[in-house]
Amino acid sequence: MIAGADRRFDLEPHRAGPWLLTVGGRSYAVPAELARRLVPLRGVVPDRARFGAILAEGSDGAPNREQADALFELIRGGGESEADPGRRQRPRRRRGPWPRLTLVPAAVVRRIADRLVRLAGWRGLAAQALFGMAGYVAGAVIPGPAIVVDRGPPWAQVWFWGVALLLATALWHELGHAAALARAGYRPGRIGGGLLVVVPVLWCDVSTVSLLGRIDRLRVDLAGVCWQLGLGGALSAAAKIGEAAVPVAVWPRAAQLAAAGVLASCLWSAIPFLRTDGSWLLRDALGVDDLEAPAPAAAGPKTRMALAGYRAANLLFLGAVAVWLPLRLGAALWPGTADRPVLRASLAAVWAVVMAFVWRNAIRRGTRLARAARADLGAR
Repeated sequence: MIAGADRRFDLEPHRAGPWLLTVGGRSYAVPAELARRLVPLRGVVPDRARFGAILAEGSDGAPNREQADALFELIRGGGESEADPGRRQRPRRRRGPWPRLTLVPAAVVRRIADRLVRLAGWRGLAAQALFGMAGYVAGAVIPGPAIVVDRGPPWAQVWFWGVALLLATALWHELGHAAALARAGYRPGRIGGGLLVVVPVLWCDVSTVSLLGRIDRLRVDLAGVCWQLGLGGALSAAAKIGEAAVPVAVWPRAAQLAAAGVLASCLWSAIPFLRTDGSWLLRDALGVDDLEAPAPAAAGPKTRMALAGYRAANLLFLGAVAVWLPLRLGAALWPGTADRPVLRASLAAVWAVVMAFVWRNAIRRGTRLARAARADLGAR
């Protein structure tokens, strides 16, 4: 045995794809036939000769000497070895929200997701999306109450409960991703929060989605929006019914506010130009890892055409975010501070800091898009 070594590792099996080997807090995709041989070795790792002998037992899928040595060094080093017997699993949302604060631990997410997998099939997603759209239509056509001039709900409570409901739907959105991944055979990770540019967002660790086939990846991408849309439609219809019954109550207005927030959140998630669900959906649909990099050599004409359209639309989006939007906000807010010099100076300072960050990212991304387009034109 290795003196003083207690190299414990975890194996996550999969019914059809690679298994996950987790050691030293890092995960690696290992072929199933090789991973099955590691099951008796959980715990203390034997010496190199015994390790190789155990891996070589049997006739099917026996690793070669280099694979066995690489795997031994990886486990012995507690995940610190440069040897990589499989494929290192990197976070699906890298370069995404920052800072990344954990809100729900992985163990809790997995227990909940395992109980919700039936809602994460294609039929379940379609049913929730259709139910949500029907709820918004119902909320729009149900007649509202008569206008009450002297009475109304306390708006501080409306905003508090409306935001609380919106956050609950956002958490439900992330659980949709987790349940879809669990349905495909891999365990989801933690749920957390962070900032995407300057917008607060929630996220779920679904790193192992990269090991799935295209159809399963698309289902994981769509699950969050479908789940949240279904809940938003229910809130919209319930809010209109409750408002008609009790015009001055807090909860119907709070539900109406949350429903509007859910609709805005779903539209935001559909934008493919940010690190949102729409971006991952487009990547998985086209089979392209990086939409802002030159097209892969194996990409067909339709994929290249789609990438060219994406880049042109992305440049327009960046221009709107970096130029048109800040000018409109400045024109709307600046005149109202003419007689308040302290407020005007504070507003100008905040505006300058935020816009410097936005422009920096817009210039960097615009440069990448232009270089990718030029590389694709040169490759033709």
